[in-house]
Amino acid sequence: MPLPIFPATAFAPGDGRLVSLTAGLQQRPLGGLVLELLVLECRDADDLLLDPGTGRFGEPLLRVGTTLWLRGVLQADLYGEPAAADFADVRDDWLELRALLLGHDAVDVHVYAPPAPATPVVVPALRFVIVRGWWHDPGGLRYELGACAPTLHLE
Repeated sequence: MPLPIFPATAFAPGDGRLVSLTAGLQQRPLGGLVLELLVLECRDADDLLLDPGTGRFGEPLLRVGTTLWLRGVLQADLYGEPAAADFADVRDDWLELRALLLGHDAVDVHVYAPPAPATPVVVPALRFVIVRGWWHDPGGLRYELGACAPTLHLE
């Protein structure tokens, strides 16, 4: 029996299918389990001396503009359990995602609100500048993705 803190249905918070990436004619759901999604918008102010961070999760990547951070596990179900048949599936998924993010200067991120996908919040024209991935356990690959754009998108 699942614990109450874990979602029991698809399209619950954390479901990677609620985040979709579009670059040119390519589109794919992020998939897996999204642990954190953070959007930062920074404005320039004369009395505020804000410098971009050092690339750590949650820090702004630009002095003025939008920063988006994503952290999660590829090829995992809503419980965080590995969902891939073998290592090759996880590796291939990571290489495909990495190629999409690093191969385009503008990636639109669509975030659908649970429990059912409806109209997404779109954060357009982001450039992914930080793409980190490491093996989390034998069947899952953890990632941290950082993207930015010099404009404010959520006004």
